[in-house]
Amino acid sequence: MPGPPADITGPDSSPGPAGSSSGPAIVSGPPAGHWPAFNREELKRAHSGDGEALGRFFDHYFDRIFSVVHRFVGSVDAAQDITQDIFLKVRRHISRLDIEKDPAPWLYTVTVNACRDYRRSAWWRMSRQSVPLDHDPDTPELSSNATNPEQALVVAEEERRLQAAIRRLPPDLRMSVLLHDFEGLSHEHIARITGTSHAAARKRHSRALRALADLLGEGATP
Repeated sequence: MPGPPADITGPDSSPGPAGSSSGPAIVSGPPAGHWPAFNREELKRAHSGDGEALGRFFDHYFDRIFSVVHRFVGSVDAAQDITQDIFLKVRRHISRLDIEKDPAPWLYTVTVNACRDYRRSAWWRMSRQSVPLDHDPDTPELSSNATNPEQALVVAEEERRLQAAIRRLPPDLRMSVLLHDFEGLSHEHIARITGTSHAAARKRHSRALRALADLLGEGATP
């Protein structure tokens, strides 16, 4: 079955942060368009309320959604709870899904809203603490192309510091980085998901990269 159409989850045509002078290089995951599409017939069964098909639908997207939530909240336990709530909402509102389109953007919208709800909660206010860049035990490991142990340690340290810096960004800037640089979504589609204009989404991402550069001690480029 062919993958999702490029106009849904394809990467933005603008250069990413790795090639930009406005912020630090970011080691990201695979672009959203590279994820395999969920079987269309299975999607129809899930849409009609078939329990087994819904279970397979959840399994298909769980890691992808959990990754966004985990990087946003910085806690495995909280991310597991929020991801479970997301799929409970999906189960209740599956009839709203347009089965003729890739379900990923809809799932991202539910995920962003769930993260916003968590941000407004008492749990978020209680957990808001300044995270030092040299201590971030709950950071997910990122893949490394290092060819020797010393290089691997250096790369792992850089990646860990980057993750810690991302978690110190204001929530809206953090989500911009997660959706664009880790999930591969274009600014246009991030704008749709977050309810902003295309220009605002691009501007927010630029602000996020400048803030990351400051946090990492690289300085911001005017």
